[in-house]
Amino acid sequence: MNEGGGPVIRILSVDLPFMQTILATAPIRFSQWFSALSLALVVLVVMALFKWVKGQREVAV
Repeated sequence: MNEGGGPVIRILSVDLPFMQTILATAPIRFSQWFSALSLALVVLVVMALFKWVKGQREVAV
């Protein structure tokens, strides 16, 4: 599951002025980036815990 340049393209599509015009987007403030990355981190941690718990249950069975 290698995303390659996908995240970079998404960031550039929001931050580059000519891409903002083409895609009708607006620049994102640092606080908005921080919020989005914080939520993504929460999802990552929750999924890791879910997989760990699921693995523990399979070992116990």
